[in-house]
Amino acid sequence: MSSSWLRRLRFGRSLAVGFLFLAIVLSMGHAAAPDGGFDEGTGNVSTVVTSAAPTITEFDIKNVTDNATRMGAQLDVNVTYWFWLRVNDDNNWSDVQNVWINLWFDGGNDTATYDAQGAGANYRLNLTYNNSGGDNTPAASEWSVSEGNFVYSNASSSVFVNTAPRDFSFRLAFTLNKQVRQANDPVNSGLLGYDDTNSWNAQVRAVDDERNLATVQTNALGVFFEFGVFQYTEVTISAPWLAGSIAPGANASTNTVNVTHISNRDYRVRIWFVGHLRSASNNTISVTNVKVLAAADSTDDVTVDTPFAGIGSANAIYLRGNATSNESHDALGNSQTTIVQLNIAVPLGTQTGTYVATVTIRVEQP
Repeated sequence: MSSSWLRRLRFGRSLAVGFLFLAIVLSMGHAAAPDGGFDEGTGNVSTVVTSAAPTITEFDIKNVTDNATRMGAQLDVNVTYWFWLRVNDDNNWSDVQNVWINLWFDGGNDTATYDAQGAGANYRLNLTYNNSGGDNTPAASEWSVSEGNFVYSNASSSVFVNTAPRDFSFRLAFTLNKQVRQANDPVNSGLLGYDDTNSWNAQVRAVDDERNLATVQTNALGVFFEFGVFQYTEVTISAPWLAGSIAPGANASTNTVNVTHISNRDYRVRIWFVGHLRSASNNTISVTNVKVLAAADSTDDVTVDTPFAGIGSANAIYLRGNATSNESHDALGNSQTTIVQLNIAVPLGTQTGTYVATVTIRVEQP
């Protein structure tokens, strides 16, 4: 067999195999894609956008001087403290509508809520943040006192950025007015709820534009927010009592004097002479010749003209309350006033001179 014939045979076999492979490839290609050179498919992509409530991660009441916590301790009236507060909103701060710092005296009932305490401005306090403008950066000026007898200082307060524009801390300066209700120093653990009766309770609430509400009543250790308020009293006498000239055997009434008294719980007001009226030449008029006049103030507890039985606190006359009962604490105001007027009778034979004595008025809490 010639070599040329063998070469033609090998080429024919190779060609047959090549044609068979090409036919298979074309057959497979025709099944996978139609004429036109492309194909398309569609599918869905989805996500869920949530509107979660703001989160309150920190709250405390602290001293201005050393930044020590006063939560679980007692506060003084007329002293500036700080509220420390941190709030976050994952939907950005513009989503936050209001934040409320609620403080309320429990009145002996630890289950009573802030909304249930209706005694008055000295029993329920509220500092409110209002984001009516939808700001993405809060300001100290957007906080204000919306209820209660206390003062918020915008100028002394600060806002700190943790993560803009959603996470901010607040240092808010406030001062309790002088008749904010006195309350006991908390002594219990506070792990099971508000559990110190006749103390103040606290909570923080925040709401967003979707009305999602967050309420926090405990710290990171689960201790409920409670604190006390120290007792406070104060008395101011507006002027001296002057009766003018009185002849022996006669009597005269003094001017009326306003006695302003402050107490942050139930109280009594008493008046007494430290010593008898005495002249420069050491002559005396006994205080038994001096009366407290009932007509001076129709609201006090002096209902008849009452003479002093002697000097000293043991012979005091009660202007408000008495030895066994108290005047109720004022739930609304920052002070009360009692008008006091005296009448002095000069005994026959009294030597001429200017007679002076010292009077004490005491406001006391039982």
